[in-house]
Amino acid sequence: MKIIVADDHELIGEGIISFFEENAPEFEVYFAKNKSKLIYLLKEQSFDLIVQDVQFGEVDAREIIQEIHLIQPNIKIIALSSHIDAFTVKSVLATGINSYVSKTSPLEELILAVKDTLNGVKYISKDITENIANSFLSNEKEKTKIRLTKRESEVLDGIQNELSTKEIAVKLFISEKTIEGYRSNLLMKFQVKNVAGLIKKAILQGFVK
Repeated sequence: MKIIVADDHELIGEGIISFFEENAPEFEVYFAKNKSKLIYLLKEQSFDLIVQDVQFGEVDAREIIQEIHLIQPNIKIIALSSHIDAFTVKSVLATGINSYVSKTSPLEELILAVKDTLNGVKYISKDITENIANSFLSNEKEKTKIRLTKRESEVLDGIQNELSTKEIAVKLFISEKTIEGYRSNLLMKFQVKNVAGLIKKAILQGFVK
């Protein structure tokens, strides 16, 4: 079985590869520190699975899933991220990513996630399920906390500056469809129905100065 670890932090990639070599030698693990190297590997060889950092340097993994599947339609993908809030997890899985593992999870759990995912089982790491469960049990103040990814913050900034979807897409070098996805995710995170409500709530919560 051949795997790519796609992460812009070389120490993380090297750590995962070393752990797999010692504990799961049946997997042949490659490393891609940026999108260019990832696409190159996918075009050169056939792989079974990618362990994909969600915030992949300047690239959000949600923006490149379609491109990955165009090259290798049957490849499985596990998201690896420090963002474990329910909104981010849901939006990542909605792109077609198979499983989701927190970067704070022990590497033993990543091996388990790889095996389950390759067997067609969706895997969500334990601390993510616990975090989502706790969010329903927490008080109202805790529930109002909103966490944005870097790309969501950039889209929010564009909306604040009255840029159109097309203008934001051009500025961030991504598709208009992807921008619409982030816009919808922002509306969901802030629990509002339109852009006016989004900006108002973002100002009240300190996201917009």
